Amino acid sequence: MRLLKALKHIVEGLENAVKTFATTRMDIEILNQFEMFPRIELQPDGNVSDINRFAETMVRNVIDGRLLLDSNVDRELKAEICNVLCDRSKGMFQLAALQITFLCEMRTQKDVKRSLKAVPDSLADAYSEIYKRILTQKGALRS
Repeated sequence: MRLLKALKHIVEGLENAVKTFATTRMDIEILNQFEMFPRIELQPDGNVSDINRFAETMVRNVIDGRLLLDSNVDRELKAEICNVLCDRSKGMFQLAALQITFLCEMRTQKDVKRSLKAVPDSLADAYSEIYKRILTQKGALRS
């Protein structure tokens, strides 16, 4: 936030001598810092076909690479995985990629199907889940 406040100070102080372009997710704290400046909002809805293609490619790659159930994935499960990832990723490639990573940790098809109902549906939740898993690893620092 200090960086955002410094950038805001520069832009305000130099009265249009500095042009900035920033991209971010719809984070309320960041948006509040720049509420008086013009902005263009893009919604992730326009990239549904790209996300679908990305999810299908990633799923195919983890199956072919024997990273998901040692390649023991039938067409029905593959289609279900792709559908869930496309629906739950909310237009975010990183979220779809993290969800696939979570699924690759499953040992059985039953585990995968159960996990499909509980994959994180936000980046914050996905990163929180990763952090929890790191803390449970042997040798992880605990405070």
